[in-house]
Amino acid sequence: MSHLFYAKGAANTAERIFAVPAGRRTTMEVAIVNTNGEEGYSFKMSLFSQEDVSITSIDITDAGEGYAGIPTVSMSQSEPGLVLTPHMALDTVSAIVAGGTDYTVDDELTLTLDDGSGTDAVVKVTEVDPGGTITGLSIVSGGDMTGLGIATPASSPIALVGGTGASATINALMKVKEVVPTGDKANIGDSAEITFGGAAIRSKAAQAKPVTFVAENPNKVIESFSRSLKAEANVHVTGLILQAGQGICINRGSTDIAVNGWGVESVLAGV
Repeated sequence: MSHLFYAKGAANTAERIFAVPAGRRTTMEVAIVNTNGEEGYSFKMSLFSQEDVSITSIDITDAGEGYAGIPTVSMSQSEPGLVLTPHMALDTVSAIVAGGTDYTVDDELTLTLDDGSGTDAVVKVTEVDPGGTITGLSIVSGGDMTGLGIATPASSPIALVGGTGASATINALMKVKEVVPTGDKANIGDSAEITFGGAAIRSKAAQAKPVTFVAENPNKVIESFSRSLKAEANVHVTGLILQAGQGICINRGSTDIAVNGWGVESVLAGV
């Protein structure tokens, strides 16, 4: 029997602490310890399966660099009705195509890159020549774009509006600001992966992972346990058999709980 997991957490928190990989089955026992030093508190341990898990948000672990368009976003182990919408922000001004005339330093200019469904980026003039032609820009805000009015911002000129001058255009590249999930957000696998594709990437692809929770649906919970724990007391739950895709969730009550799990994993025949 091998040690499978250890999870120590504060009171009033819920946590998925273990999931069985595809093609395997686990026979296990769990020990729960009251680590708060006080008596009379309780916890709930639930066994869940993949259909009890829903997505709440997407954690962007790397925004990527150099997107020349809006990527497609897909996720493995999810329902067909799940829609993942990427929101983009300005990453860099890749070129000043035309510097225009009569601009002054500190002019703030708005891009005309967004298609009207979001918020466009804003840049600031940092350098001009004697005729007010822009030679330097910095990013003030990256915007929040879900659609583009210019299909190829890396090569097509993007007009800048505002400020004291006129006729400046740039090329730009983007990064992923966030991904918003909508539609059928249930049935998310524990090892679900998010993939970005479909847009030309000049530098680095974005990376993300789903943030999920276990539904508190009494009709779906496979089995649950509730115990009162004295100070430093141990509760052992033995004989648990978890199939592929099932896992354990601990809902801590008003005390700190530590959880240890031991078990034996076996490979399912024919998988």
